[in-house]
Amino acid sequence: MRLVFGLIIGYIFGSIPSSYLVGKLIGRVDLREKGSGNLGTTNVIRNLGLAAGILAYVLDMLKGLIPVLLVHRFWGYSPAIMTGIGAIVGHCYSLFFNFQGGKGIAVSSGVLFALDPLIAMILITGQLIIFFTTRMMGLASIVSAIAFPMVSVLLRGVGPLFYAAFFMTPFVIFQHRANLKRLLEGTENKL
Repeated sequence: MRLVFGLIIGYIFGSIPSSYLVGKLIGRVDLREKGSGNLGTTNVIRNLGLAAGILAYVLDMLKGLIPVLLVHRFWGYSPAIMTGIGAIVGHCYSLFFNFQGGKGIAVSSGVLFALDPLIAMILITGQLIIFFTTRMMGLASIVSAIAFPMVSVLLRGVGPLFYAAFFMTPFVIFQHRANLKRLLEGTENKL
């Protein structure tokens, strides 16, 4: 039952539309109608600048970090993993916006920091290196998602986090399917 409650708690936290709120409060814009229409960090940066993008990233990250830490503290590791999965799904399919949202990268970072800070740091460092080399956040996010199960099994072996990676990796790649298509066509936007 704690697994189900963890999933629900995560979904509710993840559904909080932080990028939308940043858009409305800082730029007085509805980000669903600007740029890519995506409620995520990259669209915030493109439309409102780096400072607003960093704020959106931190708020999105906290949507994953806070509920996972709380559930882990009171109910244990496996319910915390389910909370993280719920937060990622809630961010991508927010109950507040007809099941639309972001692509799940910032909230995934928060989830991973709560579950395994070392793995989170490795993946985020790799993602940043790829981003600063290519200026393509979509590519950096996809590579980081693909690396997650491999880094997890190398550092922690086969366990709950490794199994969670098998949900999170294809889910995040699916959320980036338009980016993947543009990458294959050679038309991916640079930031």
